[in-house]
Amino acid sequence: MENIQNLSERRNKLTYDLRQELDRWEELNNRSTSEFDATAVGLAKDKVARLEAELDKVEAELNRSVADKKAKEREEKLAEPEYSARSNFIDPKDDYTARFAQALFTGNRVGLDRLMNERTTATTGGGAYSSAIPQEWQNRIVEKINQMNVMRQLCPVRNVMADQKIVIGGALPTAQLMTEGTAITEDAAYTIGNVTVNDFTYGCYVPVSKQYASDAIGGLEYIARKAGEAIANKLEAAYLNGESSGPTGLIPALVAASSPAVDSGGSTLTITGDQIIDMSYAVAAQYRMNGSYLFSDDLIKVIRKIKTASGSNEYVWKMPERYSDIRDGAPATLFGRPAYMSPAMSTATTAGGTVGLFGDMNYHEIYDRDGGANVFIDPYGLSTALVTRVVVSHRTDSVLTNAAAFCRYTI
Repeated sequence: MENIQNLSERRNKLTYDLRQELDRWEELNNRSTSEFDATAVGLAKDKVARLEAELDKVEAELNRSVADKKAKEREEKLAEPEYSARSNFIDPKDDYTARFAQALFTGNRVGLDRLMNERTTATTGGGAYSSAIPQEWQNRIVEKINQMNVMRQLCPVRNVMADQKIVIGGALPTAQLMTEGTAITEDAAYTIGNVTVNDFTYGCYVPVSKQYASDAIGGLEYIARKAGEAIANKLEAAYLNGESSGPTGLIPALVAASSPAVDSGGSTLTITGDQIIDMSYAVAAQYRMNGSYLFSDDLIKVIRKIKTASGSNEYVWKMPERYSDIRDGAPATLFGRPAYMSPAMSTATTAGGTVGLFGDMNYHEIYDRDGGANVFIDPYGLSTALVTRVVVSHRTDSVLTNAAAFCRYTI
């Protein structure tokens, strides 16, 4: 895999080449680049399509490299000895992990029974056959869930022990100048409500064969990472779009609350610079200062071609390297505000559908149970086939606390 610097340079070169091609087409056809997708034909369109595909590929690899670098740094920190190192010292976490893996994958039922009932600082400390897995495996699962989930990166994530109600308010109460000896007037219009944090469980069932465990590099830790990624993708859609018998979801909650909205005015996936600005100004200034944009990949493709003026070489989409070292993982910006892509954001062109958001994500909160992920291991149910059942689960919910902090972009 290329290093981050090389990938960044490749992305910058591809971005430059793409802009040159679009500028050349604009000059030859006397049209705005925002019309390229709908009107361009022939070699120009094919070349732009190839550049865009390569740019998407490089950006995806760059994002993975940045995420992997951060994950490696966290792993190195977790691997630091908890005690003064001696030449013959074995970290208890590593010792437990090795004994656990050996008992699990060799079919040593007696040894596994003993380990699953062993409670040390190296385990997650749950009930038998549910959470007595090595702590580092749970760390990998939670790490991947957070790493692969845009909503968990943008929204506050809290841990709770049981169902609870959160106090929420609508518009701000009216502030008044108080003079000495004069009573302040009651704001009768201000109301306080609450929402309930529920408990929804998302899981991933992975059958692990003894042959795989013996031959594969990484073993169950690799499986834990992949299960974390699978759950992360499911949670991304649930947090954003909601699910029957699951979280309400940010967009359905905003629709129910009649939050501010900017309409595209058409039946295709289009947007203009003016509409992007209108989205940010549809929310009050106190929410705008911490606001960010969230779009689908398809809509971002349209936005990246919007220029500040016809014939200009200046795009409204600002690449992060202009403002921050790429190693910081800084997002792109639109008119000074961060812009993110979520694969769960709708690209449908149904009238009234939400295809983008702007808002302060601090007002959409995510609540986890049990401190993160749980792993249930059943080494016996499929033992005749030399298969161990591994079920990874995550208990969570998300709630909207202030619809006024968001604006939707609709078709």
